Amino acid sequence: MNIFLTINWQSILLGEESLSFLLQVVIRSTMMFFFVLISLRMIGKRAVMQGVFEVALIIALGSAAGDAMFCSKVGLLPAILVFAVIICIYKIINHFMAKYSFFERVLQGKLVHLIEMAPLF
Repeated sequence: MNIFLTINWQSILLGEESLSFLLQVVIRSTMMFFFVLISLRMIGKRAVMQGVFEVALIIALGSAAGDAMFCSKVGLLPAILVFAVIICIYKIINHFMAKYSFFERVLQGKLVHLIEMAPLF
């Protein structure tokens, strides 16, 4: 008896979804991809890879987008609401970090130079 014949490949490849759900995944992924791009544009270039706080932000946005892309039980509107809340929280905390150095030290930590370059001239 061949073990590959006894494996339920439809369950492995599609899970509990039907083949028609793949078109929905394409549509969901396309919509969330553009929403991620718009959201990152709203956040600004500074946040793309700055520090621990920004990395947490990117992970949270990725998680919200990923779930909405392929989970049929997760709609796009809750994921978009998650994006809006995360962006608002980011903007508020970023404002406090710019205004009060205490917030920046707590969230970003202290910068430590491992190597200092001597002036060339």
